[in-house]
Amino acid sequence: MKIGIPLSDNIIAVKELIAPSFHHTSLLGIYDLEKEQLETINLEKEGMPIDFTALLKERKIEAVISPGYTMMVLKLFKVLKIATFKASEADLEGNLESFKNGGLSRYTFVDAMEASRENCDPAACGACDTLC
Repeated sequence: MKIGIPLSDNIIAVKELIAPSFHHTSLLGIYDLEKEQLETINLEKEGMPIDFTALLKERKIEAVISPGYTMMVLKLFKVLKIATFKASEADLEGNLESFKNGGLSRYTFVDAMEASRENCDPAACGACDTLC
C-alpha cells in the first residue's frame, strides 16, 4: 500500500514535517508501507505543475494523510477512491506510526466544511456566503 503525504517544503524540515495541506506545498511524499520507504516528488517540474491526478493513479496511491484538505482536493480523492486520513500532528514519523496502528481518524466532507467555515474570508472570495 502507498500513502500520499504533503511534505513541508521548508528546507530544514523536508522529510520530517507534514505541510498543512496538499494545497500548501510543492512536495509530495509517497510512503510505501511494504518497503518502508519514503519517496519525495516535486510537484512543480521545471516550474510547471505536474498532473496531480495522473500522478496519484500512476503511483497507485490508496490513502492520504494530511492535517487539512480543500474541498476540491477532498472531492478528487473521493472520486479516485483514495482513503483520506487526518494527520494528528506535523511529525511525519508519528503520523505514519499512528496510521500503521489504526490510530488516525478519517477526514470527511463534514471536517472539510468545518475547516472551510473556520478559514473563510468573505472579503477574499466576494462575500457570496458559500463555503469556499
